[in-house]
Amino acid sequence: MRRNQFKLEPLLKYRKLIEDGKKQALADLNDSFMREEEKFQALKQKGLQCQQALYSKISEGITSEDAQPHFQYLNLLESEGLISQLKLLSLEAAIEDARQQLVEVAKQRRIIEKLKEKMEKKKEEEMRKREQNFLDEIWILRRKAM
Repeated sequence: MRRNQFKLEPLLKYRKLIEDGKKQALADLNDSFMREEEKFQALKQKGLQCQQALYSKISEGITSEDAQPHFQYLNLLESEGLISQLKLLSLEAAIEDARQQLVEVAKQRRIIEKLKEKMEKKKEEEMRKREQNFLDEIWILRRKAM
């Protein structure tokens, strides 16, 4: 281990790995949300098309027995739409939770990074003081030699 190495560097690397994992988890949740949103919109569109087809058949004089499968299909689409909405709500909550976790992990990483910066500044200041003392001693010795 080098003398000037930050002693908490392994912890900082670990925090960065955790943060990267949380970012990936959030991205995965966002992707899932987008897919589920597309599925929900497709179900809505199918439902509207089926309703329009049913209304046109009703205006043509379809019997209630012939319309029954259409109503059942509409009910099925509505049920699937409700399930999809519940999944969307669940995913929204999971996304918000993942965001909060990411914020917390990023905050912990930034604290360690600030500590690292602070320690680096302190080391630089100590080095400047030592150099200045050395230069002062040289100046004093030269002064005495004259």
